[in-house]
Amino acid sequence: MTHAGSDVAVMRERRYRVRCGPETFPKKAGELLEMAGWSSPGELSLPQLLNRAVGAAAEGETPVLLRQLRDTCSDFKKGPALSGSVSSEVRGLYCQQAGLRRARVGVTRTRPALFTRSHGDTMEANAYDVIVIGGGISGLSAAKLLMESGLNPVVLEARDRVGGRTYTVQNKQTKWVDLGGAYIGPTQNRILRLAKQYGVQTYKVNEQESLVHHVKGKSYPYKGSFPPVWNPLALLDYNNLWRTMDKMGMEIPKEAPWRAPHAEEWDKMTMQELFKKVCWTSVARRFATLFVNVNVTSEPHEVSALWFLWYVKQCGGTMRIFSTTNGGQERKFVGGSSQISECMARELGDRVKLDSAVYSIDQTGDMVLVKTLHEDTYKAKYVILAIPPGLNLKIHFKPELPPIRNQLIHRVPMGSVIKCMVYYRENFWRKKGYCGSMVIEDEEAPIGLTLDDTKPDGTVPAIMGKKRICEIYARVLGSDDALHQTVMNFTFFL
Repeated sequence: MTHAGSDVAVMRERRYRVRCGPETFPKKAGELLEMAGWSSPGELSLPQLLNRAVGAAAEGETPVLLRQLRDTCSDFKKGPALSGSVSSEVRGLYCQQAGLRRARVGVTRTRPALFTRSHGDTMEANAYDVIVIGGGISGLSAAKLLMESGLNPVVLEARDRVGGRTYTVQNKQTKWVDLGGAYIGPTQNRILRLAKQYGVQTYKVNEQESLVHHVKGKSYPYKGSFPPVWNPLALLDYNNLWRTMDKMGMEIPKEAPWRAPHAEEWDKMTMQELFKKVCWTSVARRFATLFVNVNVTSEPHEVSALWFLWYVKQCGGTMRIFSTTNGGQERKFVGGSSQISECMARELGDRVKLDSAVYSIDQTGDMVLVKTLHEDTYKAKYVILAIPPGLNLKIHFKPELPPIRNQLIHRVPMGSVIKCMVYYRENFWRKKGYCGSMVIEDEEAPIGLTLDDTKPDGTVPAIMGKKRICEIYARVLGSDDALHQTVMNFTFFL
């Protein structure tokens, strides 16, 4: 989802390799590894295998493959040796903080086994194959896919609800309103597949009428993804900016941005510095700043060029990330986005534990011990952290995580933004020929981008977009009707 974070869990934090000689690794496992796409049957990356179960429902053979590998490895008389790499861990965290559209998750090792236990063993109370910390879309997706693969996961969620940064509120006045992540679009196939599985319908955000570009105190109707530019030099500058950003993004590997040819150079450069190098006109620089503000809720001087270019590439390029039609804001869920998490939670049943904030993860024994604030203790062979990396600092790890990793978390904070829905008695903007989407370039304006948030049946007219918001709407739309809202909802995103 565009602002919520990611759709499916992907394991990144630690990479352990299992190296088995030809005399100990069964031939069947080697064949299965080749089927999975690994070039060397003698080398297996555990997180890559787990990704097959956690992050890729797209491959229908995944659960079968995982079970086959698990059964094969359960025949080992001696467990293979494991080794970890701190540098890989830090790189994995960078990829997490970069905002992978799938999820930010981590995997923690206990002993060399692929979620197996000997025949005849019985699981103790609160003992599971995998503990998933975080009940958002990422964590619930991980637990769901692991359960479908024959494993026994548990989800520990600190809040009294599931959904994470998707949060739908229902009431008589607004029917439903998404106070968290809400928008989906093309390429976000995993979340769309979940919606189809659970029968959750989507609808297109209205963009039939004209959009409005407000700049220098004047409003200009337009159609398309980007506002038109009348100055020929500025137009050339705009086109060069988008073309350059997309071209630079093509050099960045999807799964390993640090391997880009110019990774070090671009990572030391902020987007503000890049704009100064690429843009010739103040018009293009001003809109480029808005482009960063809207997409990652940060200022250009706060953002690494490598990270932002990679992020835009992951979203389909500059055109798609900023578009409504055929873009990241094309659709919403009928009834709200929280339904996806609620449906997964119902399927998982009592495996989901609410009000279970984790404060300790102990990896010193044969099993990982996880403790909650209510002093409940859970045991498992693996732990998936499906929470924002910044929250990892609130958990006591034993042994402690590498200092360099904690330093990175401190230096890469999350963005922040205020989301506001303003409700009206009628769609006065549509009567004026506007669809409700506004691009506002005004330093004094409290908002830069809006979308029509009216329900799909035309009821509960609303514009999604702090004090003075209605005043700027009235100026942009040229109507005092914008001053007469019926309800206003605020959401603070961190």
